[in-house]
Amino acid sequence: MHLGQEAWGHVVARLLRELPLTVPELLVEKGKVLDNFYVATRYANGHAEGAPFEHYGPLQSEDHTSCQ
Repeated sequence: MHLGQEAWGHVVARLLRELPLTVPELLVEKGKVLDNFYVATRYANGHAEGAPFEHYGPLQSEDHTSCQ
């Protein structure tokens, strides 16, 4: 918004690519990692069986929150 654009949607990688500036490819790739967790963790039917909390634990959290 600061650059005069509106951002809509939940696909982080696409939002980064649509910025009117150069975004490092590594940042776009990290956005893809986050994108893969959006539907499955947010919606009860994101997995074939069980609730989302049953499919994620400390290992997944540690692995994907350290996007450095």
